[in-house]
Amino acid sequence: MTKITSQMVDRGGLIELDVGNDVSGSSRFNEDIAPTQASERTWTKWNIAALWVGMSICVPTYTLGGVLTAYFGLSVGKHYSQFCWPT
Repeated sequence: MTKITSQMVDRGGLIELDVGNDVSGSSRFNEDIAPTQASERTWTKWNIAALWVGMSICVPTYTLGGVLTAYFGLSVGKHYSQFCWPT
């Protein structure tokens, strides 16, 4: 018997989705990008920390920060009060 509706299930502190026909029958559902089951999750806090560090030191991040800084007319030396309250 197949499930008709999807539901969230707590599996020992991890939340997973029990996929039903309402989701799996959708034209937008794809097994490749569906949420993983709790038993399939293998990342630890060290994997997530490594990803975060790797993403934070890459060149596009600094480029984006520089572009946004220039776009909003800010400089490194400007103080918070100089651009929040007009004089």
